[in-house]
Amino acid sequence: MSYKSKFDSLEQKAHHQIIATKISKEMGELRSLVEKSPVTPKRWIWELIQNAKDVHLDKGVQIRIDYQPEYVSFKHTGKPFTADNIRF
Repeated sequence: MSYKSKFDSLEQKAHHQIIATKISKEMGELRSLVEKSPVTPKRWIWELIQNAKDVHLDKGVQIRIDYQPEYVSFKHTGKPFTADNIRF
């Protein structure tokens, strides 16, 4: 393996480490905010509903939420969520 290949590989590894560290830090900050807020822990369901509304088909959207002690199932009749829908 050439030095250029080794450096390229190390650069990519460092880049991935920086991204992982940033995500971990931001998730920690978000968890801290959630623990302090009486509203934020309940907001996720409204975000899912809004995302489903955003990707509705021409005939509207139907949503089904199945809550069990072990899991929550969320289904909708719109288009699949994109990465942008999930991220933002």
